[in-house]
Amino acid sequence: MYFFYIDESGTPESSDPTSRFFVVCSTVFHNSKWPELYKKMEGLKRQFFPKSFSHHDSEIKGSDLVSKHDIQNRVKRNFAHQIINIYDSFGFPIFVVIIDKDKSNKNCRYRWLYPLSIQYLQISIHSFLEDQGNDHRGILILDEINPKRTLIHSKEHLSYRFGNPKGKKYHRIVETPFFVNSLYSPGIQMADLFAAIIRRQEEMMAKGEYCKHTNNLYQRVLGKTYQTIKTTENGFKITGYDRPFK
Repeated sequence: MYFFYIDESGTPESSDPTSRFFVVCSTVFHNSKWPELYKKMEGLKRQFFPKSFSHHDSEIKGSDLVSKHDIQNRVKRNFAHQIINIYDSFGFPIFVVIIDKDKSNKNCRYRWLYPLSIQYLQISIHSFLEDQGNDHRGILILDEINPKRTLIHSKEHLSYRFGNPKGKKYHRIVETPFFVNSLYSPGIQMADLFAAIIRRQEEMMAKGEYCKHTNNLYQRVLGKTYQTIKTTENGFKITGYDRPFK
């Protein structure tokens, strides 16, 4: 069984002028690797932030590491690079959906844009599971926000999985998504960081800005996106770095 940990950066609302891009990212780990992942991440947090570290109670927030000002902090940059090193050690790809809200032909709202992003994400996730052979299965694990949104996402997932012709094809993704507090999930914290790095870079490129520290992190994360030569039935290339609105 594979666990796909999903988190986002930015907001899906057109009304938010501070965030042109909305990025949803998924990390993946085989269930047998979860204890090793947890121990490595706890050890890294203790190493970098011994004074503020609290066992099982220290959360990584990507926005606190790669914002315009935080990226200038060498300790925070090194910490972000070490997190990427840990992910490297497992040899798994990441899956990303980038939404440029300026290119949407209708007003962006959380109610429809977030579920749509998760649906796009499942295309490459299911392709990855097919690559593993032996009828491997996966489950989506999302950051727990509030009960109302948990209910919305669960219903949307079931409607897509059993009521949409495309969703019915992704049979390797099982169950409704699990919702967990990101405080206790290193997989979600990693997804949050990678999404923040990608969104920060996308925002800067759209403005014609450049930061070598952000770019260095971005290039490392970009190199981990899922790659395949497969296409959808409509002939579109399946990619782990998907831009639905172009």
